[in-house]
Amino acid sequence: MTELQQKSKRIATEERFAQLAKAWKSDTEFVSKVSKKILHPAYQKIIGMGESAIPLILNDLAENGPDDWFWALTAITDENPITDEIAGNMVAMTEAWLRWGKNAGYLKDSPRQPSNSFQT
Repeated sequence: MTELQQKSKRIATEERFAQLAKAWKSDTEFVSKVSKKILHPAYQKIIGMGESAIPLILNDLAENGPDDWFWALTAITDENPITDEIAGNMVAMTEAWLRWGKNAGYLKDSPRQPSNSFQT
């Protein structure tokens, strides 16, 4: 794949994520049950995007603060950096995932790059 094709694919992925995230946030703005939020079709489609959604979700957390992205991140990565001590503390949970994202190479200022052979 050429550099231009890769850039086009990345942009298309970012646009799809932005549309789905906007729909999910708008449709679930006044929903308090996390189980109902995570079953929203747009949220499920974001999970279906797989590894390509990870940096986008993490960036959303970094830019917009805590949100119910934790289930999606766990579903995609098969990881969960949230300890019992911080469970329920949305700020601490967000910070834990952002640390995980930096260590795993999914955030821009992180030293490592994610592998192309990511497996869930």
